[in-house]
Amino acid sequence: MGAAAAALSVVGLLSSAVSFVGAQEPADSPSGQSSQQQSDAPSRPEGSQPQSDAAAQPAGSQPQSDAAAQPAGSQPQSDAAAQPAGSQPQAGGTDSAGQAQQTEPLKGAVQKVELTLDDIRTLNLDVKHLITASSHLHDEVTMRQISIEQEPEVVGMGTVIMIPVGFQQVGPVLPAKKKRVDLAMSQLRPLIQMFKTDLDEFMSGQKELALPDDVRQELQPYFKDWISEVNEASEQLAKLEPLVTGPPYDQETIAGIAADINQDAHNMLKTLKKVYDIVRKEGKKMKRA
Repeated sequence: MGAAAAALSVVGLLSSAVSFVGAQEPADSPSGQSSQQQSDAPSRPEGSQPQSDAAAQPAGSQPQSDAAAQPAGSQPQSDAAAQPAGSQPQAGGTDSAGQAQQTEPLKGAVQKVELTLDDIRTLNLDVKHLITASSHLHDEVTMRQISIEQEPEVVGMGTVIMIPVGFQQVGPVLPAKKKRVDLAMSQLRPLIQMFKTDLDEFMSGQKELALPDDVRQELQPYFKDWISEVNEASEQLAKLEPLVTGPPYDQETIAGIAADINQDAHNMLKTLKKVYDIVRKEGKKMKRA
């Protein structure tokens, strides 16, 4: 009885194994292939993205850039070239041409200059310096030896003393000293050049006096006198320049030119005084109004 029970249990195990093998599907069936593909694909967590093409490249290979994809010999397009024709530059960019146009001053603009009493006083001082410089130059090239004139004077009980009463030039003109001539020219030259430069700016239209029409009309004759006097002094300076490159000096000619410049400067002073009176009178009218 024990041997029979053991045999029956073995038979039961064999039958259950056969039924389990029969329940499996064959490997050639479509469902078997799909199940095999599913088993071959790596398992991914739910919600993950598929791998990119770059991840599919073999290890050690370099990814191709956009420039490498262009045909050989072609130039890469810049950002400026990619913009359509007539498009405006971005707000963040710098328009250098526009900045240059803004910073460059307008050409042909007339500068308005106010004529004040302080300006006339300053100009008056400059003219006085010109008178002094021309006088020094004239004195240097006309200097001579001098002698003291004396007269006898009786003092007390018949004592006679000689009292100086004056000076008298004797002998020829002394040679001019270069350092004193150069000193006088260094004062005289820049003043005349300054007057001439300012006059040329007004005559060319670069500057214009900001004056009422009635005042301008009243000052017009004195403006003409000033123009004539400045031009005359400038011409005299041009004649004087080659004569002061010595020594030796042509002292007689230099003396004549220095005297002419001195006279022109005195005429400038007279003109400025008349202009000053007119401008001051106009200022008083404006204060009353």
